Amino acid sequence: MSDHVMNAVLGEDRIAGDKRFETGQRPNTADKRFGGVGYVPNSMRYVRVCAWAGLVLLAATIVFWGVLGQNIPPYSPALTAEEFATQIRAHALEIKIGMVFQLPFSALYFIWGVAISKVMQRVERDNDVLSTI
Repeated sequence: MSDHVMNAVLGEDRIAGDKRFETGQRPNTADKRFGGVGYVPNSMRYVRVCAWAGLVLLAATIVFWGVLGQNIPPYSPALTAEEFATQIRAHALEIKIGMVFQLPFSALYFIWGVAISKVMQRVERDNDVLSTI
């Protein structure tokens, strides 16, 4: 494996003096020195956690905004304004509960966006204009 690829995979978390890094081999993830099973020895491990925020946001949006907020399935475009208002009034409590619970989950959109920006920054390397916008 080339040094460039190893730098991308291992990031800044190289362990000094470990011969496996010098030979280009990946460390054994079950090795206790590397944190045990499932440990990812690179600088993107926190970005991966942030990326999961996108899936949590998607699930919360479907449940709270979509189902409880009466947005899935969408209202018929053939409804008159009075019929639409009647349906909203009939489900006002459910809609309010859905919106109140959706509000805190909306903060996950920022966390997910940070993860996307960090991945773009790593891919762009020398020209990071798009990742800083």
